Parts: sequence; C-alpha cells; structure tokens
Amino acid sequence: MNFQKKFFSKVKFSFDVPYLLELQKKSYESFLQKDVPHENRVNRGLMKLFRSYFPVKVDDVEFDVVSYSIGNPFYTPDECIRKNLTYAAPVRISFRIKNYKTGEVIDRNNVYVGDIPLMTDRATFIINGVERVIVSQIIKSSGIIFSNRKGELSCKIVPEKGSWLEFGIALKKELMYFSIDNKKKMLLTYFLRAMEMSTEDIIKNFFDYQELDFSSDVPLPKSFYLYEDVKDDEGNTIFLSFTKVSRAAKSQISTKESNVVDIDVFVNAISSISNKKIKIISEDSIKAFQPLFNTLRREIDTISSGESVDNSDAGRDEKLSDKAIRKVAEQVRSVSNLSNPTKENVKKEIQRQFYDPKVFDLGEVGRYKLLIRLYKDVQEPEKERLKNVFNLTPNDIVRSIKILLQIYSSNEIVDDIDHLSNRRVKAVGELVYQQLSPVFAKLQSIVKDKLSSDDKGDSAIQGIIMAKPFSSSLNEFFGTSQLSHFMDQINPLSELTNKRRVSALGPGGFTRERAGFEVRDIHYSHYGRLCPIETPEGQNIGLILSLAVYAKVNEYG
Repeated sequence: MNFQKKFFSKVKFSFDVPYLLELQKKSYESFLQKDVPHENRVNRGLMKLFRSYFPVKVDDVEFDVVSYSIGNPFYTPDECIRKNLTYAAPVRISFRIKNYKTGEVIDRNNVYVGDIPLMTDRATFIINGVERVIVSQIIKSSGIIFSNRKGELSCKIVPEKGSWLEFGIALKKELMYFSIDNKKKMLLTYFLRAMEMSTEDIIKNFFDYQELDFSSDVPLPKSFYLYEDVKDDEGNTIFLSFTKVSRAAKSQISTKESNVVDIDVFVNAISSISNKKIKIISEDSIKAFQPLFNTLRREIDTISSGESVDNSDAGRDEKLSDKAIRKVAEQVRSVSNLSNPTKENVKKEIQRQFYDPKVFDLGEVGRYKLLIRLYKDVQEPEKERLKNVFNLTPNDIVRSIKILLQIYSSNEIVDDIDHLSNRRVKAVGELVYQQLSPVFAKLQSIVKDKLSSDDKGDSAIQGIIMAKPFSSSLNEFFGTSQLSHFMDQINPLSELTNKRRVSALGPGGFTRERAGFEVRDIHYSHYGRLCPIETPEGQNIGLILSLAVYAKVNEYG
C-alpha cells in the first residue's frame, strides 16, 4: 500500500535534516585524530598538547615525544555495559632522548601510558558501564570586545590562556588607562613604555604631523607640541619630542629641559640649524585622540614636576620608563618569582606575559576575532601570515587602542556582549583538551626533574607512566564534571535532545547565582540557531539551551 505525503504548507521546503550528532562526533574525532597517520595530523587536540609541552630540554639532554598512537578498544560497547567497564583504548607514545654532548640518541617506541575513553557511534561515552553524554558549553569567545559601561569605554583582549588585558577611556576625566587581569587601573602610557615604546614612538604610532617652516615669515600658532626630537647639525638633541612651545610661556624659565618652552627661545635655538622645517603634532589628530594626548601629558608632567630631568632624551625617557616598569610590575604576578629582579629582567618578564606564545595564547578563535576587528584594511597574504601568530604583537596593541579612540571620537556603537558572534560553543573535544592541559604541564615538570638526575631519560619515561596522565584526570572529568550527564534514556528523542544541548554553566562559564537577566534572555541572534522555547524552568532558565535543527557549528565554534 503506497502512502502519499500531503503537504499543507504554502512554502515548499526541500532541505534535508542534517546529521544531528555531527557536532559531538566531529569534535572528538578531531581531538583524538585516531586514524590519521602521525605526519598528517594537524596541530589540534591531543597533538597540540604534545607539541605545546614537549620537547623538554635540560642542559644538553632533550626529551621529545615523537608520536602517539591509539589502539583498538579491548571490549565492544555492549560488553562494557554488561560488565560495568569503561569503553576505552590504550594510548602508546614513542619517545626520543637526545644527548647533544655525546651525540647519543635513544628511542623508546610504543610505551603504554594509559587508556583514553572512546566515543561510541551514538556520540556517548561508556564510563563504568553507564552511558554518559558530554554537553557542549557556550561561553564568551576569546578575542577582542569593545564595551561601554559606567562612564567608561573599554576594549578587552581575552586569550584562551594567559592574562586578560584591558584598555579603557575614563569619559569624565578624558584619560586612558590599562588593567591586567582586572587589577588596579593605571595610565595607559605606562604599559606602552613597558612594551618598549619611547615618547617619540607613542607619538609616531598614534598622531599625525604637520610641518612648520621657520625660515619663512609664516604666521605661527599660539602653541604647538613637537612631533619628534629637534636636533642640531651635529645630531645633538636640542628639544625633546612632546615639548610644548608656547607664547604664554614667558613667565616660566624657558630652558630646553622644560616641558614648556617660550616660542622666542625656541626660534633663537633653532636659528643655527640648516633644516628649519620642524614637525609638530597636528591639531586634528590631537582632537581625534584627545584622551591619549591628555594621558601622555599627565605622565610627562608628573615626572617633570617631581624630579629634575637630565639634559637628554635618555634622561627623560629613562625616568619615564623606570617608573612605568615599576607600575606595570605591580600587576604582573610572575615578576615576584624572579630570582634577580633587575630592571632589564623585570621588563623582559612583563613582555614575556604577552609576547611569548607559551604564556599568552589567543588560540585560533581569538586570532580570527582580532583579524576581523583590527585588520580590515590588510591584504589577504598578510592576514594568512597572521593567522598562525597566537601571541600578542605590538601591532595588535596599537591597532586596538586606535579603534578604541575612533569609537570614542565618532560615537560608534560598541559590541553587544550577548550577541552570538561574541559567544562560542566548546564541544567535547575542546573540553577534554582543557581538562588535560594542566596534567601535561605537570608531566613537563616531572620530566625536567628526572632529566636533571638521569641523562638516559628512563626515569622520566617511568615518571610519565606512573603519573597516569589520562586515567586519573579523565575519570574525574567524565565522572564529576558539571557538563557530564547521565544520558537521558526516556525515548530516542530525549536522547537526541540531550546530545544537542548547550550549557552556559561549568568551568569557565557562569554560575547560577551570578548570571543576570541579560545572560538568560532571548537575543535576536538566537533566531534559527538556538531554540528560544526549550529551556528548563527554575534556576537554570536561559542557561541551558538546545541547538536548532538546522544550526551548524563551524571550526571556530
């Protein structure tokens, strides 16, 4: 008997329903890369963990993980359920120990280090005979976000790993500040100097110039600021950049060390120079970037009023730099661990917190967001090159401050924190990666300790096996994590809903007590992506959501 479908809809809808478990399965497959040959594996998931923490070098001995392999499971999923076992596969690692002093290379192949749980075809995990589902997590995306709250315009750079960096403008005072990890706010120029920018560098990066020709009788403005150092024909500095030249300065002692110089003194001083075209900071750029200009002026005024300044650029900039490094060091926790805290070492440590990819990691998502927001005017080849740079660069810092100042001067609309473009989905693969990351950091320190006493590396390998890197950590994750649920087995539909659920709770997410109405509310960007109706009533309302049928999650979540 042939049944014929009858459609009552006026709209012809011919899209096939996509594979609904794709998010879960694809995520865990790309984490394990189980059936991919080692040389073809991409730097993601388990591969990225090994690459991030190895090789370890102690003196002349280098300890490296050459490759890893994941074997076949001992039991089928059905047997695991019957016998109350975990559905898992053995992980074997090949190590290489290289002694640069003697030239000796020792290979240890296929060393068994533990079991890692596998996902079944139904996108579930079997832990001690019980089927569990790891719910995806929806969190604030790493990257850059511009916001306006409580009379402050701010720009936050949020990495996947490392310190949060915030730049802001206090709208009442018209001053710019920075803050690391939400600590005390300080003048932004301190941070720029700690990142090795001089006064002249700051001016050249943010302000435009115009030329005044003092050889002709051009009418001079009442006051102006020097764009760069003014030097005589021998190359000696006469006046420093950002010195104010003013007609109203006659009452002050007008010397070249002053921040304010009388215009007649200035004209006399440069009369012996052959090049009388002097670059000054243009009025338009001062107006456009007024808060930064005020911050720079405030910083230079404090150093001049408080201390006598040497008669050279190095004198002023060195004092400014010393003060800046002292101030920024207060916000960087790792500075207190330095054994020899000289000025140079402290400066290197501050820069390491942002420029070293091992300490500060934007991740693929964070870098992608920075490229979209800060590098709109850049050619494709340059964007492709930047895609693989996961630490912060000086250019990122300059561009983000410029865009913050543009938003300030043009009253542009800031980002909406609750928009889905500023959130992302962390699926099971990424959650397991996050769980294993501190374990691998611990392994790295075990290997360092063992190598210092044993250059053959056998005790280091023994240390890794003894640490059971996968078992203990993953048992805790699958057993007790907020995102690990018993699978809903009322009917096949509730099972599927359970697997496509996204939660804003869990590590790095919100807590029920602290989540406000804005976070829980329906946003227009949810349309067609997250179901606005299906959410539990009670304290979890709006924090646990479900993906819409046709919603897809891309590689960036």
